[in-house]
Amino acid sequence: MQPEAASIGISLMGDMPWGTHFCYFFETKQDLLDASLPFFQAGLEHHEFCLWIVCAPLTEADALRALRESIPGMDRYLAEGGMEILVHGQPITPGDSQTARGRVHHLHEKLADALARGYAGMRVAGSPASMQKKDMGVFRDFEQELGESVANRRMIALCQFPLADSSAAEILDAARTHQFVVSRRHGDWEIIETPEIKLTKAEIAKLNHQLERRVEERALALEAANQELRAEMARRERVEEDLRRQKEILQTVFDHIPVMLCFVDKDSRIKLVNREWEQTLGRLLEEIPNRHIDFMVAENYPDPADRQQLLDHVNNSNGEWADLRATVRDGRVIDTSWGIRHLSDGTIIGIGQDTTQRKQAERDLLRQKEILQTIFDHIPIMISFIDGDGQFKLVNREWERALGWSLDEIKSQNIDILSENYPDPEYRQKVEDFYRGSHGEWGDFKTRVADGRVIDVSWAVLHLSDGTAVCFGQDITRRKRAEEALRESEERLRQLAETICHLFWIKTPDMKRVIYYSPRYDSISGRSREEAYRDRDYQFFLNRIVPEDRDRVAEFLRRGVEGDFEIEYRITRPDGSVHWICDHGYPIRDSSGQIYRVAGLAQDITERKLAEEALRESEERFRQIAENINEVFWITTADFSRQIYVSPGFQKLTGRPPETLYAGPGRKPFFAFVHPDDLSLLTELTKNPGQKFDVKYRVLRPDGSVRWVRDRGFPIRNQSGEIYRFGGVTEDITDRKEAEDRLKASSEQLRALSASLQSARETEATRIAHQIHDELGGHLTGLRWELEALEKMILQAGEGEQLKAMRDKLTTMVGLTDTTINVVRRIAWDLRPSILDDLGLMEAIEWQTQQFQARTGIQCLCDCAPPSIALGDQQSTAVFRIVQEALTNILRHAQATQVGVAMKEEDGTFILTVTDNGRGITQAEVLSWASLGLLGMQERAHLIGGRVDIVGLKGAGTTLHVRVPLEGREPGGAS
Repeated sequence: MQPEAASIGISLMGDMPWGTHFCYFFETKQDLLDASLPFFQAGLEHHEFCLWIVCAPLTEADALRALRESIPGMDRYLAEGGMEILVHGQPITPGDSQTARGRVHHLHEKLADALARGYAGMRVAGSPASMQKKDMGVFRDFEQELGESVANRRMIALCQFPLADSSAAEILDAARTHQFVVSRRHGDWEIIETPEIKLTKAEIAKLNHQLERRVEERALALEAANQELRAEMARRERVEEDLRRQKEILQTVFDHIPVMLCFVDKDSRIKLVNREWEQTLGRLLEEIPNRHIDFMVAENYPDPADRQQLLDHVNNSNGEWADLRATVRDGRVIDTSWGIRHLSDGTIIGIGQDTTQRKQAERDLLRQKEILQTIFDHIPIMISFIDGDGQFKLVNREWERALGWSLDEIKSQNIDILSENYPDPEYRQKVEDFYRGSHGEWGDFKTRVADGRVIDVSWAVLHLSDGTAVCFGQDITRRKRAEEALRESEERLRQLAETICHLFWIKTPDMKRVIYYSPRYDSISGRSREEAYRDRDYQFFLNRIVPEDRDRVAEFLRRGVEGDFEIEYRITRPDGSVHWICDHGYPIRDSSGQIYRVAGLAQDITERKLAEEALRESEERFRQIAENINEVFWITTADFSRQIYVSPGFQKLTGRPPETLYAGPGRKPFFAFVHPDDLSLLTELTKNPGQKFDVKYRVLRPDGSVRWVRDRGFPIRNQSGEIYRFGGVTEDITDRKEAEDRLKASSEQLRALSASLQSARETEATRIAHQIHDELGGHLTGLRWELEALEKMILQAGEGEQLKAMRDKLTTMVGLTDTTINVVRRIAWDLRPSILDDLGLMEAIEWQTQQFQARTGIQCLCDCAPPSIALGDQQSTAVFRIVQEALTNILRHAQATQVGVAMKEEDGTFILTVTDNGRGITQAEVLSWASLGLLGMQERAHLIGGRVDIVGLKGAGTTLHVRVPLEGREPGGAS
């Protein structure tokens, strides 16, 4: 009965019975995969357990990758245990037949386990080539036992041999110990069966034939004879075909094996060489005269001593190898290794290898060993080797220097190093635990050395497979001190960074990642530092910069940091507010000069920017006032010796450009324009420059005409109270003088009326002049003085007190600027509520209520919902003045804590309502002629065609209604 067949997976072979044991010769790694992958795929698809014992040139990773790429569901087979990959173990030592049998027994156990798990059988593939090279006898025993074991079991064994690393003898031995041989060359498959298999198959055929003849009771004797004859002929043909194929395979192996082969007959003539021999030595067989071996010996070994060594080896060797240096045809000297075999007919077989690369590798290895020894002796790291019994086997010089004992002292004096280094038992136990459990990790310990000092040492331990421990140590005493100093420095830096009012930051050289932000970051940016630490690109930072500044900052970041820098930009906080930031940074370089960090300080300069903007606005207002008023504004030195500033109105007044006044010190150029009769008056004033003055005099124009002027001067003092400037306003009063003269010629009644009007005008002019020139001029002059002082201090800026003084100066300047702004606003507000012109009635009333609330603390609720109301300018002004008067009355009389202002349009009428929660106005108060404020509101409403209604409830507050018809016109003449 024929055994059950299994698919091999290789198309050339088809199905094979269980118990098949064959070998495969391959040239490349791909050839090995081309046979192994289909072999295992067929087994997995037929539910067979597969075992792959991989070795060079394949690695376990190569095998796994190839299986996953070629076999669908490979990971599932691995997870289920249907496929197992092992790495080839250590080669069997010569004579170790016991281990070889153990490996066969291991396969039996694997098969039994697979069958128990329900698998149909097992197929295994591996390479016993290393065993073959170590001991040919053990290899034959192993292959014979494996073949006998496989033959009776549900197992298929595939032995793999690298063709390039196999000698001819090894190839022949491998072929004899397997049922058949498979090889793959240049993509073609070939199969060779051994003569024994062929004979066995023929014997089986013969027995089958005899059985058939017995069944047929030998009735067809002649036919049987013919069948036997045909079978014999077929057998011979198969044998001849097998011999031809085997010869072809052997010839292929002979031509391509990477070993020099040479056959020399008993007459010392070279009968046959392979291609490797010709390529290595550089000669073809046909080029050798008479093919005599002596020619090649003399050519390859010109040195007589080398030649004699070769001849001795040829005559006396029978399989031993000898290393010889040979000279090839192109003159190169190579290293070769030769093995000699003597056949019974006198033929000598020479087997040689070019060992130049191997010899070079051995020399390189020796050189590397010397280098490693030098490193071991001079490396600034302690190294020691301790065997499994805890005895020191080897220490380097750094170990002896750092700890203070030599290896000879330890051995001769039997010193317990562990107890000496770590006298405290508990601490020593901690060290021992680290020694036993460490696998390359580093641990820091306090270690006592031979002279009694205690140093910091960092140890790492590696445990080798033979029980040896390799210890590495570093004396880190200095590093520990440096780390402690660094921690103290970092703590001081942290305290400084967290204490200063500016934001301290550290970033990577490309400015993309934040290393550190001081706590000030949260208050400046309105965001948390943790959010900034998660950012890995400065795009997050750019997104917080206002669009107007973003491109400029982005371009700066793209250029990179090369040196100290300072940049200003605006950021938007989460609450929508915009803040100005001044960022000053500087690179931090390593020892090689490369930038590895960028640090800096970021300052919120929003208040400074607002102050600067306010200062610019103030200066602009001053310039516009000075250049547009009819009067001449001027500033001189305290002694009137030098003109510092004069407004453009000077040219209109005197007919001369202002530049004529800017002369050098020691002169009073303005006196040249004064009428001679009035010079004594001015000369007397300059003798006492510390007093204000208000004088009238005449000036001469270039055309000879005379203009009367009124000059009012005032001293300008510095912070210490000293007069350092003098300012004033010069007014052209020529027309006034002429009018006065004309009025004198009028009647007494007209003169009296003129005097009255003039008095009123003078009073109003004096009030406005004093407000503008005394208050505004004084503040602006003080501001200019403070700016000049600040300029000098900046030029002489130092550290400490000077910087504090500069900040105080800046605070003073800001105060003067604010005061000036308030004065100008108050004067402008008295003359005309300009907010009505700029924003409109609703916005003006809303602003007025906010100012009232801020000034008084009384809560104001303003409901100005209508988007627009068609009131004229006069109507809007009247309504606004009524609201102002109402709020003033509430503050003075109502004792209220809450005020409401509402506006609406109803039936073509504009309605304004003002309410409070005060004491409530009485009817008597409403009707009283002493209530001038109420009368004023009613008169204003009457002039624009409206009316005012006031209702009060005691203890519940007062309500005021203003009604103005929208469709009507303002009354004619109302102004």
